[in-house]
Amino acid sequence: MPNDDQYFLDLLSSVPNDVKRYSLEVADTIDKHVEFVASILRESLSSSPWIPNAARPRALYPKHSTPVHSSTIEQVGSWICTHKKTTAIAIIGVSLSGYIFYRNGRSSSKKRRAIRAQNGARQEVVVISGALNEAATRTICLDLEKRGFIIYMIARTAEEEQLVESESRPDIKALRLDLPDEINSRSAIDQFIAHLKTPRQAFQGAIPHQLRLRGLIIVPSTAFAQGSIEDISLDAWSDALNTRILSTVASTQAFHGALTAFKARILIMTPAIVPALSPPSHGIETSVVAALDAFTSSLYGELSPQGVSVCHFKLGNFDWAASRYTTALKREDWLSRSALTAYDSEGFGSSDSGTGVERSPARNSVQKARGEHVRELNHAVFDALTMTRPRRIWRVGTGSLVYDVIGKFVPAGVVGYMLGLRRLAHGRTFDGSESTEWEEIDASAGDT
Repeated sequence: MPNDDQYFLDLLSSVPNDVKRYSLEVADTIDKHVEFVASILRESLSSSPWIPNAARPRALYPKHSTPVHSSTIEQVGSWICTHKKTTAIAIIGVSLSGYIFYRNGRSSSKKRRAIRAQNGARQEVVVISGALNEAATRTICLDLEKRGFIIYMIARTAEEEQLVESESRPDIKALRLDLPDEINSRSAIDQFIAHLKTPRQAFQGAIPHQLRLRGLIIVPSTAFAQGSIEDISLDAWSDALNTRILSTVASTQAFHGALTAFKARILIMTPAIVPALSPPSHGIETSVVAALDAFTSSLYGELSPQGVSVCHFKLGNFDWAASRYTTALKREDWLSRSALTAYDSEGFGSSDSGTGVERSPARNSVQKARGEHVRELNHAVFDALTMTRPRRIWRVGTGSLVYDVIGKFVPAGVVGYMLGLRRLAHGRTFDGSESTEWEEIDASAGDT
């Protein structure tokens, strides 16, 4: 069969299929249009009021599509994509909270005991420079003695030596040291180092061991004279500089050789809240703490290359009444020496014609706020003495970090408002001299 005939037959065989397909498409199109016209007529007739109800066609309601229920994971993912900033803030907050709870839980459950010799005797020695009748000094001393350290308290006078011996504890001893006398103090330190290096036996037949100097803790007194610059005498300034700054420098200088020989640590403690805010009538405390901060920074740069770690403790507020170590002290004795002397004593903000400052009744609630438990200070001191790489700055106590941030970044006017200070006027009196008046902020101040 020729090829032309075959092509003609194939073309004829495909005609029925094409006719069927086109006829179906035309029929579907007609059905859609008829159905669309019928739906429009039915809807218009069903809403026509002139047609009786019996003859009125019912309107066809559209079929409701079944809602697709998404899973919980998909809904959460969609919400996260919509609220990205809120999600980021929430993740950061939860992470920080979890880290803080984990660190606090791990810190509280950690067993803190001093390393003992092979025969079980104590061999870690800590020297503390500070008055034993101070709340912080007494707490640190008794807590370290309980954890297995041998404590040597620097006694400058016979009364201080007798106070240490009155504790009647064999592992709390007095180290008589006259710091102003460099010759005698150097001789006493040499004898102390020889005493540490002398082998000793805990009992007959035990393996001899030597003592090891773990650290020097310097706790300056936190009781500062308060008042305006013109009211504080030069003797008060001289006493503050000698007992706080020069005493710290002398203690560090005296134990410099011992610290470098044993690779021990130095812990210097200062109050943090009042110096951070620099309130009126606290010039001595602000100046002394600023000088100690500068000295500690310089000391860190000098001793770090020699393997001696310098730790600066910035103390906030503590609940000294909850400590069993301060029960032997009178309340007025340790309360006046706490890290929050400015807020706990009546000297801060009391009416004084020389200072022109009054306390705001709204700020009295600060005194009622309870500080952090004393065990946090004890744990921090132990960790600073025993950690492989201790931190340079330790902020311990309620408000030690918050008030430091406020003092650095908040304007002085806002800080004065927080302290309850408000300047009224600056004018001239009847005799022609200038005067400045201050008032306390009360509830009526917000209406003016």
